[in-house]
Amino acid sequence: MKKNFLWFSLKVVLVMFLAGSLLYLYATELTPEDKKQFIEVDEMIGDGETVTKKIPTIEDPCAVKANAKEEAIKYVKQYRIKPESYPYKKAKTTLSEIKTKKFDDIEHLSTIIELSLYNWACKNNYKLHNTRSQGIYFFKKDAGKGIFISIKADGFFTKEGLTKGIAELPLDTRGPMGDTYYLYILITKLNPEPNEKSGNELNENAKKILNEILNFSYSWGMDYYTTVIKEADKK
Repeated sequence: MKKNFLWFSLKVVLVMFLAGSLLYLYATELTPEDKKQFIEVDEMIGDGETVTKKIPTIEDPCAVKANAKEEAIKYVKQYRIKPESYPYKKAKTTLSEIKTKKFDDIEHLSTIIELSLYNWACKNNYKLHNTRSQGIYFFKKDAGKGIFISIKADGFFTKEGLTKGIAELPLDTRGPMGDTYYLYILITKLNPEPNEKSGNELNENAKKILNEILNFSYSWGMDYYTTVIKEADKK
């Protein structure tokens, strides 16, 4: 009788343990939404008013921006661009500058690089990272290396690991302090050896990426501004 009772008690404890374990696993199982991490950012909506939005810390750039033609059509519709407007004239000026690859206004080059980076990053399997204090940057791991791409004020760039290569292109000046902004390409070793030092052996690799981005931006800009002009001329 005592043995039966002990065996019964043991089964009850075992069943309760299994049930509790299953309940714990179910309660802590993350949904796709739970697995995402978000940050809160303030966004201007006009007249000095801001709203706080939640955005993912990591995004697929392919899902953030459409291709050049689609973005141009959206831009013309949203801002109702007309042939006599400043954006239309800017489109024509920028288009002629792209053809000669000589920019009288460096802000025009800054614009096409900044806008086209999403499509370039999409094509080359980078991820878009959003931060509260450092703005955005594009990142990809490649054979133990980290490749960071950003447009930041002089000397400010995002990185993780030990610097092994860097390339930079001066762009326009902006912000209340009139800082010069740069297109930065930074290549790092993500898991360096103890006492390993930074180096410049990958500078040429970084320069190659920078030139790829620049050439891509010219092609992207041609498509974008040609479409802006065509769409505005329809109005």
